[in-house]
Amino acid sequence: MSYAPSQIFLSLLHNAGLMALVVMAYSTLLRHAPKIGGRGVMIGVLFGLAGVLSMADPIRTPEGIQLDSRTVMAALAAPFGGLVATLIAAFIMGVFRIVQGGAGVVTGLAAIAMASTIGYAFYRIWRGRTPNTEQLLTLAIAICSVLVCLALLPKEVASSLVRTAAVPLITNAVLGILLLGAFLAREDRNFRREEELRTEATTDALTALANRRAFDRLAYRISESAKAKNAPFAMLLVDVDRFKSINDRFGHLAGDRVLASIAAVVKAETRQSDIVARYGGEEIAVLMPSTSIRVAERVAERIRESVANQPLAVDGSELMVTVSIGVSGADKAGVVFPTVFKAADDALYDAKNNGRNRVELRRAA
Repeated sequence: MSYAPSQIFLSLLHNAGLMALVVMAYSTLLRHAPKIGGRGVMIGVLFGLAGVLSMADPIRTPEGIQLDSRTVMAALAAPFGGLVATLIAAFIMGVFRIVQGGAGVVTGLAAIAMASTIGYAFYRIWRGRTPNTEQLLTLAIAICSVLVCLALLPKEVASSLVRTAAVPLITNAVLGILLLGAFLAREDRNFRREEELRTEATTDALTALANRRAFDRLAYRISESAKAKNAPFAMLLVDVDRFKSINDRFGHLAGDRVLASIAAVVKAETRQSDIVARYGGEEIAVLMPSTSIRVAERVAERIRESVANQPLAVDGSELMVTVSIGVSGADKAGVVFPTVFKAADDALYDAKNNGRNRVELRRAA
């Protein structure tokens, strides 16, 4: 067996620029690609093209061994992109390997398929978690089994390659997965931390609804969009009746459970496109894009009935809770969010003064 260990080092240096581009592109896709549908496709294209570039310009040892990163890209597509990314990356690399031609086409395709399968198996085992160093090492070791694909070559050729290629091929794959995987994992963890911080900054911890700051920002954006399109929008302000007496009688923990339960009812009775937020204390605000004031009034009535007909278990007893709701809307052009909000607030005040457990409506002027 004769091979130059320096070729492995040269291969890693040769692919360092490619790996850096993959990491940079992956970081960009995490932050800007659509989460549903688009992200997996684009990550698959990224890993597939990276594998193609690696195969198009490999390092060749004096014995003619080709060192590239196709198995590295195929194995890492699943842990960092899921099933869709795995299939797309494998397809792109497979098509390119067929176009390259040569006696080892079948062996090359088998290696890509096997590396992709191993990567997806580990992805399923990790259940979408960001892989750590030990897991990446396990994946790298598992990838060594791709060498069995050499059995598809003629016996004499396969034996010769095992003697001369095993060490450089295995070392290249293992180090490639560890290095690229570690950088991708770091980007993944950074992105997840950013997401968590963003969620904490815009979400109310008790109700899991948007907080006031997030609601105001989105409300002004929707208001301006409605104004530009001459489209209607409506707003609800939901307030728990006699909430202070609930806290005084049963304690603040019980009050928190009541508020969380009512928030769940409001969320269930509204659309996914509606903005639902804990606006303050026991008050929940709902902004409904492209909705007339009459439709909003019917939604408010459903919320009121659902809360009134759903007793809450508190300290072993059933507690009947009601809400008062103010409804307002902008059915004509030029009405801005502050005006709609004030009308909803006035309507809520009317509901409280008129006996509670009711819906009142005021049109925004």
